[in-house]
Amino acid sequence: MQKYLLFFFLLSLFFLKTTAQKISGTVFNGQGNLLPYSSITIKGTSTGVSANSKAKFSLNVKPGTYTIICQHIGYARQEKQVVIANNDEQVSFILNEQELSLNEVIVKKGGEDPAYGIIRQAIKKKKLLQ
Repeated sequence: MQKYLLFFFLLSLFFLKTTAQKISGTVFNGQGNLLPYSSITIKGTSTGVSANSKAKFSLNVKPGTYTIICQHIGYARQEKQVVIANNDEQVSFILNEQELSLNEVIVKKGGEDPAYGIIRQAIKKKKLLQ
């Protein structure tokens, strides 16, 4: 009898572990090219994965509603809400390039290096610490 109980207990553990659903997908840029090694995370958690060399990813989750964040260096981050019931979900991300522009920088020949002033102040305060 105990053997049967142990068998059913182990069998139920197996089914509990296999009830997790999967969110999987691919990451592209605006031109349709793959973006490998993108970062995919679940918002509000520390759960996340990196896309592989073929820009594919997969996350194991329990049924529920999740906000998935996809990021890649040089591209604007994107969020998608995914509802997981009893089926796996496919999610594709198309990231747009992030354009940043900087104002003009003017370099002037200045006076003394500011580090020298800091060093002089530290030397003055050295006497106070001794």
